[in-house]
Amino acid sequence: MQFVVDVSSSTWWSVGMDCDGDGTSAGDDLNADGRRGDVLDCEIAAVGALNADLRAQPAAATGVRVGLTAFAGTAVVATVDPDPDLGASPYWVTPGATATGPGTGTDVIPRLTTVASSLRVDSVGQYVGARLTGGTSFDAAITRAAEAFGDPAVAGARQVVLVLSDGQGPVSPATLDRVAALGLQVRTFAIGLGSGGCAARSALASLAAAGGDVCTSVSNPAGLRSALTSSTPAAVLGVDVTVGSSTTAATVDALGSWSATVRDVAHGPATATVTARYVDGSTSVQQVPFTVGEVFRYVAMGDSYASGEGVRPYLDQDPTTGTGRTEAFLCHRSARGWPALVRRDGTGDTIADQAADDPDRTAFGLVACSGARMVNLDTVPQLKEGFGKWLTNPPQVQALTPDTDLVTLSIGGNDIGFAPIISHCMQKIACYDDAFVTDALGRDITLRDWSTIRMALVGSELGGIYRDVRNRTGPDTRVIALTYPRLVSGSWAGPVFGNTCLALGPGERGWLRAQADTFADIVHHQARRRHVEVADVRDAFEGHLVCDLDNHVYPVETTRMSDLDQDFGHVVSAASFHPTSQGVAHYARIVNETLAGQGSGADASADVLDPASDAAGARTADPAEPPATEPPGDPRIATDPAAVLARYPQETIDAVAATTFAEVRLGHGPSSPGTPRCDAVVPGERVPYRGEGFAPGSAVTAQVHVDGRVMSTATTTADDDGRVRDELVTPAVDGSPLLSVRFTSTTRTGTAVGYAHAETTDDPACVAPVVGVGRATAGDTTAAPGEHTGNPAPGPAGERSPSQAPATGGSAGADAPTPTGSAAPTPPAPAPAPDATSTGPGHRTGTGGPGPGAAPDPLATTATTRTSPLGAAGAATLLAGAAALALVAWRRRRA
Repeated sequence: MQFVVDVSSSTWWSVGMDCDGDGTSAGDDLNADGRRGDVLDCEIAAVGALNADLRAQPAAATGVRVGLTAFAGTAVVATVDPDPDLGASPYWVTPGATATGPGTGTDVIPRLTTVASSLRVDSVGQYVGARLTGGTSFDAAITRAAEAFGDPAVAGARQVVLVLSDGQGPVSPATLDRVAALGLQVRTFAIGLGSGGCAARSALASLAAAGGDVCTSVSNPAGLRSALTSSTPAAVLGVDVTVGSSTTAATVDALGSWSATVRDVAHGPATATVTARYVDGSTSVQQVPFTVGEVFRYVAMGDSYASGEGVRPYLDQDPTTGTGRTEAFLCHRSARGWPALVRRDGTGDTIADQAADDPDRTAFGLVACSGARMVNLDTVPQLKEGFGKWLTNPPQVQALTPDTDLVTLSIGGNDIGFAPIISHCMQKIACYDDAFVTDALGRDITLRDWSTIRMALVGSELGGIYRDVRNRTGPDTRVIALTYPRLVSGSWAGPVFGNTCLALGPGERGWLRAQADTFADIVHHQARRRHVEVADVRDAFEGHLVCDLDNHVYPVETTRMSDLDQDFGHVVSAASFHPTSQGVAHYARIVNETLAGQGSGADASADVLDPASDAAGARTADPAEPPATEPPGDPRIATDPAAVLARYPQETIDAVAATTFAEVRLGHGPSSPGTPRCDAVVPGERVPYRGEGFAPGSAVTAQVHVDGRVMSTATTTADDDGRVRDELVTPAVDGSPLLSVRFTSTTRTGTAVGYAHAETTDDPACVAPVVGVGRATAGDTTAAPGEHTGNPAPGPAGERSPSQAPATGGSAGADAPTPTGSAAPTPPAPAPAPDATSTGPGHRTGTGGPGPGAAPDPLATTATTRTSPLGAAGAATLLAGAAALALVAWRRRRA
């Protein structure tokens, strides 16, 4: 099949069309020429969509080849394989052919789609650039396409030409005669009103007639995608499949291939009578033998929430070393994850157990992979590195077939960046109004705006994922999409546990919960459009979130790597903000209830319209305490993302879309043999770190944050693989229990952001080993190049400088450690206001709030004492003596 695509200047005229079928958005600029949703974008979307359908065919890898000819006044056959194998052609590839491996950048999508996306007016960008002259020449287009069919690589194949054009122009009798003589099957698509449609004497109608196929008029270019993927050869009237006394109409695709789902056939061998009916009244009949297996097929797709991240052991994990070398291990797939607990009808034995006991009757496919983004489900293979080798996890939709019975899908969290967002909020005060990234013009983009834009962009992509899953499965396949927990609790009633939430104010936690609710609203909205069910887990986790005593979600990971030379996936848990084994049980219960028809958790609209309210079953807030509220996000993020994006400059949208997330881990330095190491860092310790996912050769800035303040800033350089390795020096932490480091790399292609966290301590048992091996720099305020000093650096607007750091007060103040090292001393605390008095451990006062134009954080306007039911003695018992008093003092300063 040769796609013949018009790239003349007329394809540049109209803009703003929904070319990809998921609502108008930045994603409609498929060739990145700055003109969103023009005719050429719609042509590119149509080519990519049909190519995706072709690659799903069982015989696509061996029986189908695709190519592309671009034309204007002249034409060129595009190079779709820049490095063909011996005997292969640079002008033909299989629909699913990709280029994968380190250093290939974005060239891991199908090669034909890459070439199509490089088309611009009068030019081809990939893989060999070409300039064309102006005008519209159908003679040149057909001549070049015919030459491509003369390639020995496709000799003897049935030759199909699809011509996409919005232009008018003559076609010579010689060209028409050549089409007929060569036996080219030419199908044409007249796009828009300017094409003249398919009038009898038009060029497009004449070409289709000469090629024995049909001309289709597509008045609205946004409909081209659907018209192309649903087109069938004109000569074929239909295909019927008869088994016994039952006849089923088969689905015929653009190539004339057919497929059919036949029901109520007994288990065992069978024969189908296939009858093809043609428009000239003739028929052809073929007997097709097949075998019916009584197999129930379940495919669990998605990201780390579905793979089983955090519930070890992982599949193929060596019990001695804790490592593994297979794709299943590197994807952190676990037999203890919730997909392994799903039951066929919500009851009975698990599907996983049934598959293990009788694989001839039940199939369980766990293809979810930790770190997966939406593109890894349908387009881009996911690369995983282990022991110096790259393993490829193919697009997960390849595991789907029309006879799949059940699909579960958890995806979107890595695209939204829930974990990095929480990490950012752990470092900032009123984090949602703090700058997160900058755009190409140097304008700061607040986290609130970044999240709004990112959600709007992700929504359209999510709808495309659901559509693709639906297209690849049968009409009776049950497809269940899942939401995510709200991760942090929204009430201050009762104690707050864990460093994660001690670093978050009530307004920040309310805002974070609202983000989870907004994404859940997107899931529900897109699922309704695609006939996908939703298992909503949000309410099931209330009272068991990161901030709760009985937490069923892991808090932030602070474990340091013992050996930075080993691969991340082998030695470090990435379980931060993932379900524990109890959380896994919540997921399984909600999915099983959905399968049993008992509902699927919360209605998406409830919390999205009012994210400030706690869900049913959550703890009740202290009436004297301002609730952890944040005004609800714009509901149009889910229902009308284009209207939301219209509020922002294109440069800002582009910067948000180009933001990626890097992975960074802190490590241990050398230690004396037999000396235990502490995961917590000590003041003055030289801490090695390693990161990956930055732009190759880019400058990577590391900011060390303690208690909302930037304590030091340093820059290092990423290597050719986008990795960094360096050291930082732990500053004087002044009793704060958590140190956070933000890593950023900004290039013309976008910003990469990564975070790492460590607990802090001055425990002599942890200090002595560091000093003993010469890794302490206490009192040393000079750092080597690339290192971090303990001197606080002035932070950007909105961050605390040392002079702004709140001091301790009340009876706990005497127990709080004084600043040490080179950090500037904290000034004496001002006398507290009458309504902001703190009288003992467990009390918290509030200051600070969101910036201009934002709804006020409750703590910005009222500073109300928070009294924990856990008294000073209880806290000391739970958290161990002096450490508890330091922790409580730090909580009060943080407030």
